[in-house]
Amino acid sequence: MNKAILTLTFIFSFVFTQDVQLSIDNVNADVGYLEIRYSSDQQISGFQFNITGLSIESVASNLDFVDFSSNSGFILGYLGPSGYLSASENGVLCSIIFTPQAESTICLENVIIAGQGGSNLSITEVDCLYILPAYTDCSGVYGGSDLPPEKFDCSGDCCTEDNLSDECNLWGSDYVVDCNGVCDGSAFLDSCGVCSGGDTEHDEDSDLDCNGVCFGDAYIDECGYCNSGAPSCPTIIDVPDDQGFQVYINFQPSQFDDDSLRTSEGYSIERFDDGVWTSLNSFYAYGSDSYQTVAVTLINSIEDDNGIITQENNSTFRIIAAMDEGNFATLPFEGSSIDNIHPETPEILESSSEILDSDLQLTWNESPDFDIDYYSIYLEDSDQPIAYSSENSVLASSVDECYFADYQFSLESIDIHKNTSDRAEVVLDHKASDYTLDLHYGSNLVSFYALPDDTSLDAILGQLDGIVTAVTAEGVAASPNPALGWVGSLSEFEPGKGYWIKVNEACQLTISNATYVGGDFEYELHYGANLISFPAPISIDVGPALPDNFEQNVNGIIGEGTAASPNSLLGWVGSLTQFEGKKGYWVKLDTADSFKYEVCTEID
Repeated sequence: MNKAILTLTFIFSFVFTQDVQLSIDNVNADVGYLEIRYSSDQQISGFQFNITGLSIESVASNLDFVDFSSNSGFILGYLGPSGYLSASENGVLCSIIFTPQAESTICLENVIIAGQGGSNLSITEVDCLYILPAYTDCSGVYGGSDLPPEKFDCSGDCCTEDNLSDECNLWGSDYVVDCNGVCDGSAFLDSCGVCSGGDTEHDEDSDLDCNGVCFGDAYIDECGYCNSGAPSCPTIIDVPDDQGFQVYINFQPSQFDDDSLRTSEGYSIERFDDGVWTSLNSFYAYGSDSYQTVAVTLINSIEDDNGIITQENNSTFRIIAAMDEGNFATLPFEGSSIDNIHPETPEILESSSEILDSDLQLTWNESPDFDIDYYSIYLEDSDQPIAYSSENSVLASSVDECYFADYQFSLESIDIHKNTSDRAEVVLDHKASDYTLDLHYGSNLVSFYALPDDTSLDAILGQLDGIVTAVTAEGVAASPNPALGWVGSLSEFEPGKGYWIKVNEACQLTISNATYVGGDFEYELHYGANLISFPAPISIDVGPALPDNFEQNVNGIIGEGTAASPNSLLGWVGSLTQFEGKKGYWVKLDTADSFKYEVCTEID
């Protein structure tokens, strides 16, 4: 020890002043531990000092060589192969294990710190540190191991907030005896004042009923609601096969409804109307397992033909149980009534219905149902109505675009709850307004897009008696004879045919009370030239008017004074550019074929 001191004194003999700050830190009096910490911007190669106020048991440092004296409190540390203690603002010079003891004041004396090359670093004065006494065990030994069980003192008593003995302070917490008599137990008094939890095997607040009343009578009924005496599980079912405005209400009885038929207890049904509960009906209780009654609604829900609700109009109800134990009301509940009866199918009056050109007039018998809202009118198989009416007739315009010979119309009635009847159907001949053919002197190539019932030459041409001198069609002809009438192989006009009518002066031929031949009229044509009509009172370009698969077989079309032929590059060429109503045409084919003019396609 003395040799080391002399060597260190020699090393420290060369003085270079540099402040080092030391402190006593991280003291644990109960286990006997502290650290001497330094703050220095220089490396440290050694140190020595005396520490007072404690009894050293061991010293440790990052310097390789450390020695100490327990009697004098002298500690020495110096440089070895591991090198210096690094410059640091909060480094550990050494750590000291000491014997736990009573309270004391710890001081550092005779401090020498060596820097790099043995320079003596100046020391800032170190403050002494007062430390509390270490704990004493149950045998009175500081830091001893004769300890009481955790949560208890040396007398075996439970540590409590009022027990401030040293032993209790060892555990770092205050402990109490719970309501079940267990030291530091977790049992407690619940909302009803019952000791619960911990070791009690009693669940917290298990004595509260579902209304929050201690030891109350309320219970969770079969439908999951807290019930203290009201009827339970109310349900609403629509009364079937009626026009709505009434429902069945079913419910289970009050828990107090446990007697047979008598007069002192009963139930009342109420409906909520604009903020007011309206009484509907009342009846006696008689201990039944369930009850059913009829209640009136003010509005119906609406469902479609598939039974799916499309407009929900619920009514709100409640049930009041009047029992000897008191009056108990259910929570409000909702449901709706439905009009389940569909209107009768209307009867269309065909005799007073017609389609004239594009205008429809449809009439039907008035429905006997009192809740009819309106009628929908449909064309052919469409699901989209072409017209609506709240009366028993309708006038609709722009109905026709295809000039068919007849049309099917259907009609259904809809009540105020959107119930629909079956559809009534009617097929109407497509009537045409009177139209005229302007005939010039000589031969006129014509056709008819609409014809009356009587298509004989007499009926059609009688108005031009003495003016028409001949009528010629494909392969047939006729001429008037003053004595015999019309003579020849042609006796009547036919749908789809073209005709040459020869007159001896310019005139007009009027067609009345006619029905359309039909925009969908099918023409059966043979190889070669065919004299045909055009079946609509409109004009359509030649190309679009002919279906593609038919057009390829046509090698020429001739009208009166006009003609057209197909060209692979230019399409149709010639003076004939359109088909026109009331005109006739020669159509020449390479092969027999059939077709329908694209009347609808052109209009669309």
